Amino acid sequence: MAPKPASRGVTERRHEKVIWIAKTFQKYANWGRDQDAVQRLQIAVAATGSDYTKVLMALVSQDETTEVVFIGLPALHLAAPFVGYKVTTLLGKPVATLLIGDQTEFEKHFRFPAIGD
Repeated sequence: MAPKPASRGVTERRHEKVIWIAKTFQKYANWGRDQDAVQRLQIAVAATGSDYTKVLMALVSQDETTEVVFIGLPALHLAAPFVGYKVTTLLGKPVATLLIGDQTEFEKHFRFPAIGD
């Protein structure tokens, strides 16, 4: 049986896995350059017709002195601009703050802080 053609004007999105990279920073460190790079990357990915919702940036506070920035990517080769980040796997759904990205995609991988967190 031949596959059905996609409806005109509708882009099919594959259910791609998000690749996570992470880097630990001192609390309140300046990771603004990385944030700018994620924003540029999200626009570039969208311009190619790829699933830009897989490009995310989230912040997880570890303790009083450190926080971890997680960047989600649709492909590993897109990690090149992010110096010092390591490929990682998310365990469970950590409490995090969404910095850049699609809220629905974020909620598949993280939880927003509850009152008292």
